[in-house]
Amino acid sequence: MRPVRVDLERGRLPLRSASFDLAICYDVLEHVFDPMALLAEIHRVLRPDGTALLCVPNAFNLFNRLTFLAGRYVDIMDTSHRSNDLFSEHIRLFSRRLFEAAVARAAFSVKSRHFYFPDAFTDSRFRLAGSLARVFTATGIHALCPGLLSLGFLYECVKATGGGAVSRPPERTPSAA
Repeated sequence: MRPVRVDLERGRLPLRSASFDLAICYDVLEHVFDPMALLAEIHRVLRPDGTALLCVPNAFNLFNRLTFLAGRYVDIMDTSHRSNDLFSEHIRLFSRRLFEAAVARAAFSVKSRHFYFPDAFTDSRFRLAGSLARVFTATGIHALCPGLLSLGFLYECVKATGGGAVSRPPERTPSAA
């Protein structure tokens, strides 16, 4: 196996089509401008019936919603707090519904869904959330209402056969006023 350095924002992956049995895209889609193009490339390089492990944070979890309602924006799953960055490093925000739609549009079939809530947080500002984390993970309550309580989604997907991935939605042109 040889490593390949790739700019995910620039065109095709420098890999042969249908050359991999497994692709892992773990917390990457929220960092690219065109996640559908990246999903299309993952689809292209997978062999028929190949597996893709796709993971994104849930930007619309209860904690983020409550802090937003309180007049602040904190993305609990972002790591910008480590360097005191003003803005989140996430440029695409995924809900469960949006992630499901993206996976389907990219011609993947979901084999299994995993909803996660970490055991601990790296940001010391979230002391209460850290205590809740232990309760959530011990009871599995986050899986009961994953769109609201899970902090992320990890899907095991299979490349659907009989059709290619849609690289992105059709372009919309502004109507003349």
